[in-house]
Amino acid sequence: MRGIIKLVFMMMAVGLLVVSGCGGDSSESESQEATLQDTTSQEPEPEIQVPRMEFASGTTEAELQDVISEVIAYFKNDDIEGMMLEFIPETRIKELEESGGFNRVARRYNMFRDDMLLVLSEALSLRPQFNEDKTVATYKVQSGPNDLVFIKMDDRWYFPDK
Repeated sequence: MRGIIKLVFMMMAVGLLVVSGCGGDSSESESQEATLQDTTSQEPEPEIQVPRMEFASGTTEAELQDVISEVIAYFKNDDIEGMMLEFIPETRIKELEESGGFNRVARRYNMFRDDMLLVLSEALSLRPQFNEDKTVATYKVQSGPNDLVFIKMDDRWYFPDK
């Protein structure tokens, strides 16, 4: 008889451990999971904070910073098509449209959106290197696989897609 009582107590203890380890009844556990999921899905995208290099107003460097800030805004607003139309040379846009590659390139930019934001944000803290006539600006970024390059055509800075 004592063996049966011992067995009952052991089973109750194991049952108590299992229930307490699982967080109580299943409805309580489900509501805890739902709360956890709700809070994680509502977290805002982390802001990339990089010290911005200061350049004198009206300089080529300051002009490029404004361009980079605009490109960042397009990416943050998920307006990849708008960014392409604004910052890729018109001749390249025509080539892409004629070959049917415009949407493919837009998907590529969208796929690497977060990486692009990181590279562009880093560029704001760097001094660009220019070619001799200041029509090509190169940023030696550490956060991307390649340098970030802008080209100037007809008094506008573009983001080359090649």
